[in-house]
Amino acid sequence: MGVTWLDILCLLLVLAVASVASWQGTLRTTVALVGFYFGGKLTLFLARRLAHIVHWHADPHINAALLFTVVFVFVAVLVIVAAYLIEQLTQFSLEEADHLVAFPLGLVLGMTLVHWVVQVLAWGYADNPSFILLMNNSPIARELLTFQATKGAIARLFQWSQSP
Repeated sequence: MGVTWLDILCLLLVLAVASVASWQGTLRTTVALVGFYFGGKLTLFLARRLAHIVHWHADPHINAALLFTVVFVFVAVLVIVAAYLIEQLTQFSLEEADHLVAFPLGLVLGMTLVHWVVQVLAWGYADNPSFILLMNNSPIARELLTFQATKGAIARLFQWSQSP
């Protein structure tokens, strides 16, 4: 199992988001991370509920993907504006370390955003056998979609910390 073009795209998107986050600073990146995580969860909830009401496409999976994309773009604009306003109001900065702290936070933010991108692709191409094969051969994209290895590592970490 090798790395596919989808894996490379996911990695490039994560690095691009982390680079922008490093430039933006810690406060904006933290607000964006929290906003995009909870905004994505809220958008997912709304898209699944509205997919049965709003019929932009005959396929319910594609309809949910379209609704998710539209609502998530709206939420993204709100999050970006909120991050900017909070940063302007507080003028919070870690001085020289600000960009160094923001980069790892940006990696987590990038993984969160790429998770939502891969989720939309999975919805849109759920019935396409070539996409299913691509996902099966894309370990990075599959991990960013399911976070199974990450969840397993966290579970093992807690088991280790609880052991005598």
